[in-house]
This record gives sequence, C-alpha cells and structure tokens, in this order.
Amino acid sequence: MSSTMMTATHMSPLRRQRGVTLIELMVGMLVGLLILMAVSTIYISTIRSSADTLAAARLNQELRAAMSIIAGDLRRAGYWNQFEEADNPFDNGVADVEISGDGQCVVYAYDLSNDGEIGANERFAMRRVIVDQRGVMQMWNGNAGATLANCNDAANSADWIDLVGGDGFVNLLNVPGEDVFSQEDLCFNLDDPTDHPNALSCLDAALPAGSLIRQVRHVVITLEGRAQAASGSRMRVTERVRLRNDLHFRAGTN
Repeated sequence: MSSTMMTATHMSPLRRQRGVTLIELMVGMLVGLLILMAVSTIYISTIRSSADTLAAARLNQELRAAMSIIAGDLRRAGYWNQFEEADNPFDNGVADVEISGDGQCVVYAYDLSNDGEIGANERFAMRRVIVDQRGVMQMWNGNAGATLANCNDAANSADWIDLVGGDGFVNLLNVPGEDVFSQEDLCFNLDDPTDHPNALSCLDAALPAGSLIRQVRHVVITLEGRAQAASGSRMRVTERVRLRNDLHFRAGTN
C-alpha cells in the first residue's frame, strides 16, 4: 500500500501539466508577427531616412565643389601680366567676360601664360548643357591647345570637362526665368569727388561724358540641382563673384 501511494504521489504532478491550446498558439504567433512588423517598419524607415540624408549631403557637396571651381577660375578674368610692358590686351577688342544670351554659359579670358598677351588658347568657358536628358555643368579645358570657338563648340568636345552632373547622380536644373550666369556692374566717377564713392548706373546715358569711370563687375552664379536618387533631394547654391580686375574708361569713349 505504501508503494502504491508513493507512485501516485510521484505521478500526480505529471497529470497536472498541460500544453497550450491552438487558440493560445495563434494569439502568440499574431503578437509576434505584430512586433516583427513594427520593428521592420522602423528599420526600413531608418534606412530610407539615412539614404535621403546621404543623397542630400552628396548633392550639397557636388554643387559646392563645382561652385568653388567656377568662382575661383572666373575671378581671374581680365588678368594680364603688366610687368611685361605690353599694352593691355583687353583694349584691343578682346572681351574678358561674355555671358551668353540665354544665361547658360560664360566665356572669359586671362593671361594664363603670364606673358602679357592673350593667346588663342587663353579663352575659357563654363556652360550648362543637356546630356542624356539631364543638365550637366561643363568647363572648357583646352589643355590640348585647342581654341575655343564659342559656348556651343562641338568640334573639340574632348576639351569640355564635366564638373557636376556627368556621373548621372545630379540633374542640373534650368529654372524658368533665372540664369545660371548673370552680371551685375557698379560704376564710379573717379573725376568727381561728389560722385565717388557713390555708385552710378553703368548705362552710357547715365555716365558723365568724358569722366574717368571705374567699373566694378560681379558675376552671379546660380546652380540648382536635383538628385537622381529615389529621394529626389533638391538644392540651390548661389554665389556673387567679384571680378578682381576692374575696368577703367572714359565715359562716351568705351
């Protein structure tokens, strides 16, 4: 009898053990799936946010790098080595800065060889063009000695270097009503102390005839680009470049 009671005592806890029901199992699985979906949504959102941030950062970096190159080179427009005792080459019909009528290109010149003259291969340009249905900013290199004909020079296409947009990541936009390049000038009458340093309009009609005029020039550069990535980040960079070489002329004679 003692043996029978002992066996029953040891077996009774086993009889009280139970597994989960089908309903409990389904509820548990449902709760697990809901938690997994929530975690997955947060993870995907974080990945997308990081991708958008990286695309915006890259867009900003590429636009500003291109702007730095354009502004840095454009500031040299009009330079010539005066110590060579040569006449100013820009007094002989050579334009140091010309902006195209559509505002998409600027052609400029400076004495790269430092010989006091402006050679045929010392004219440079920056232009926005369409390549494969996207806007690209290009710079005229001319290292091979080719002579720049105009902004649409296609004969020496190898001398045009992509600054931004060439890799397909950035689409350089053409904003209606806004130019990529525009010029702002201020004129000062150096002969009349009452006018100087007050700025005058640089229109010929507004300048006192025969007066010595100092023309201070600025080129405004506006680059607006959109990332071709899924984020479609859009950014604008604008810089007002002061040309280091002012023009001096007699009003009514330039």
